[in-house]
Amino acid sequence: MPCTTCKASPDGVALSRCLGCGVACYCSRDCQKKDWKSHKEVCAKSYKLTGGGEPLPPKALTQKICRTFSRLMCNRFLWDLPEHDVYTLIIDAYRLRMDDFPRFDNVSQMRAVIYGGQDLDARGGLERFIHLAGKRPGILPPWWDSSKEEMCLKLAMGGITEDELPGLPKNTRKWLNMSKRPTVDKAELISHYGDSYFPMKLRLLTDVIYSCSLGNNDGTPLKRMRAQLEQKEDSDQAIWDTIIDARTGEMTSRNHAKGTFH
Repeated sequence: MPCTTCKASPDGVALSRCLGCGVACYCSRDCQKKDWKSHKEVCAKSYKLTGGGEPLPPKALTQKICRTFSRLMCNRFLWDLPEHDVYTLIIDAYRLRMDDFPRFDNVSQMRAVIYGGQDLDARGGLERFIHLAGKRPGILPPWWDSSKEEMCLKLAMGGITEDELPGLPKNTRKWLNMSKRPTVDKAELISHYGDSYFPMKLRLLTDVIYSCSLGNNDGTPLKRMRAQLEQKEDSDQAIWDTIIDARTGEMTSRNHAKGTFH
């Protein structure tokens, strides 16, 4: 997503998000000031729509995720998020599944899906999880490549230094170290993310990646119901479409009142 004001690409400059709505991006304070006159009304509505919904503490993620169930419906849960956060969510989704699956009826099926009939260690299991995610259309963000996969694996194994991934808090590196904490349970995730629904969200993401749900329970009706509730929270659909189009999964900005697209 480019700078809202000057359209500078995130490949060339570091962008920061508006703290009010979490949607608009700016490359500098000057650009933010120039856009404020037109942005402030939208920002107030966006804050009502997204800011009061699912804030996450800094120790968990650097950016709150807006409309998570709608993103899950569109296979866009990991899109439009900082690199650190994508690594964190992938590692924690895998660790939760590793903690979950021995307690469900379809243990043999789940074990075959997770390990693919191979004798895999923690790194191998996570690597297979990432490979499967790459085969599911839309799961991994567009910028993901083999170097990002290696970075994620290295982070999970406790081998990342501060220089290699600047800005990642030390406590986050410690939390994600699978050599010390190979699995995480529901209670730990709720405490860490400050969201009682977060384990459910990670489970729904993992179901899509593995094409196999715990206990053979299809989570699609739940995702659809929750996504509909999210969209009903505000009658102004223009704000919603600025985040993500629930029908196409594309990140777009559409003004329903004027019928224009940006």
